[in-house]
Amino acid sequence: MAILSKLTRPLLSQVRFLSRIPQSLPRLVLSNPSVSSVKFHSYTPEVIKSFSPTGSENEVHGLSEGLGMVFAFDYQTMPVVEIMEPYVLSKLMEYSTIAPSPISIEQFMAMSGITEEESFTHLKMEVAVRLAHMIMELQHLPRELHAEERCHHTISLYSKSFSQIIEFEEREPDQQTLEEFMELLKTFKARHKDTVNDMALACMRLKERLNIPKDEVSSHVFTSIKTFLDRLYTSRISIHMITNQHLAVYGYERTPPNQIGIIHPNTCITSILVDAYDDAIFHTENCYMVAPKVNVKNYNSSNQGNSEPASGVLIPSHLYIIFYEVLKNAMRATVETHWDKKENLPPINVIVCQANDDFTIKISDQGGGVDRVTAEKMFYYLYSTNPKHSESDRSLGYGLPLARLYARYFHGDLKVAAYEGFGTDVYIYTKALASTAVERLPVYNKESVECWVEEQDHDWTSSIGTDMMQATDKMAMAVDLNTTEIIQPKT
Repeated sequence: MAILSKLTRPLLSQVRFLSRIPQSLPRLVLSNPSVSSVKFHSYTPEVIKSFSPTGSENEVHGLSEGLGMVFAFDYQTMPVVEIMEPYVLSKLMEYSTIAPSPISIEQFMAMSGITEEESFTHLKMEVAVRLAHMIMELQHLPRELHAEERCHHTISLYSKSFSQIIEFEEREPDQQTLEEFMELLKTFKARHKDTVNDMALACMRLKERLNIPKDEVSSHVFTSIKTFLDRLYTSRISIHMITNQHLAVYGYERTPPNQIGIIHPNTCITSILVDAYDDAIFHTENCYMVAPKVNVKNYNSSNQGNSEPASGVLIPSHLYIIFYEVLKNAMRATVETHWDKKENLPPINVIVCQANDDFTIKISDQGGGVDRVTAEKMFYYLYSTNPKHSESDRSLGYGLPLARLYARYFHGDLKVAAYEGFGTDVYIYTKALASTAVERLPVYNKESVECWVEEQDHDWTSSIGTDMMQATDKMAMAVDLNTTEIIQPKT
């Protein structure tokens, strides 16, 4: 209960949004009251509409026109208005004013000791809050993207999930409720599994409709969209994290031995590299009939006498996603560059370094590198180079941007250093201490929206954009070099 109580917060305390609303505004009295002991302010459409500077019904919204305040678009033009019932829409507005609670890996581990009833009580609120922030940010997407069917479909699916989760708002955690809640979480996973592909298709069709070249990523519309997609996918990762952990801890999904939910207290980084390598080499050999080998070295600077592979409290599934994408790209570049000498491909070299604060993984290839202009485009969605020697190795250009979001989710990072004409080094950083590995969560509020407009050159997920990632009151947070493993390609 001590851990759970730390995660609980006053639902509407010190919320800047509500502090700016005059107390005399009329309120809609709901027939279905909210969480016990907490009274939300529910505003009528007319009142919410008055938050707009002009209140005009014809006012357009979206970053293609610019945003000035938290509700600087006409209430009536929000796509979600056509999807949600009035009561659910009112709850959406309420939950979007509650700051989500970032959780550290250490806290996730400790929470595995609480009862399922206590976890349910926390999760039904936290999932609703994170969904509300995500949905409200989707309302600010450029209207050109809202017009795409797959984007509207994505908003509809998340709206449906929000309406279902708030049905548990006042329910007590009896056995039937817990079982229904678990089934709902499983439904969420299946329902939103295609979110990335759907949004990619929507963006691709938008480019086609606006006659924007496929390799053009710096247009105003797509610069705006990148910020929103970063935040959308980070929210998606966070919701999957808390729901998958709940499903795994309480036995509703099978987990590998020794894991606590989806967290492994002694994750061997080299082991995850091998798993990612196996799948990356399978993909590369299917496309090119050949693949380079990988050399792995471990170095533990926190314990000079320890030659064991680096290990720590990490999330294997997140590491796998990052490693697989980087290794796949490295293999492709190596094969494409050395196609005339494919029987003697240069290896990919990996160094895994464990220090007191961070793990650092450097993955180096000799795949020819890229020029500086191309390097700047690597983390834009839909940017991908066409393979020269394989028609089956085309991609949507989402892999590397998503891998970086996974790396940054718990305050790690992913950086690229390209050497044109030679190769590329990718540096992956992840926290070595579970107590400092805290979620970076998008928070929907006035300040963040203004930052997207005024500082679009800043990367939202970088250290520059840290002030946009969490509510102010959530910012306080609490191998030896000679050890060499050579992984040979499968024959």
